[in-house]
Amino acid sequence: MTLRPILLAALTVAATLIPVSGALAFRGNNFQSPTGNIVCRYDARNAVMACLTRNDNFTAAVSLWGRSYKTNGGSFRGGPVLRYGHVWTANRRFRCWSRTSGMTCRSVKTGHGFFISRTSYRLF
Repeated sequence: MTLRPILLAALTVAATLIPVSGALAFRGNNFQSPTGNIVCRYDARNAVMACLTRNDNFTAAVSLWGRSYKTNGGSFRGGPVLRYGHVWTANRRFRCWSRTSGMTCRSVKTGHGFFISRTSYRLF
């Protein structure tokens, strides 16, 4: 009898006991900051990641292969809370970080992205 099947079974059981990280805490294309002021949406069809601030209806966005841009308005629904210090990822296309200072999102393909908060934004 070899140990390989037993080891594989043990690893499978152990993998089910590992806690899920913040990046995998929920699935979906919408999420929001803990305060609820910043809501974000991943548009898979157009490969765009965008976040809106509810206090002024300001939106920052970035496309998968393009640069980031700003706009006003949009229709964003709330979603699960992305807690401070946690990361959300979309199919290795976009990554967003939630911090007490605001939300940062960027295209994994180009590095372009944005930072947005209740009072400011920055495109990069």
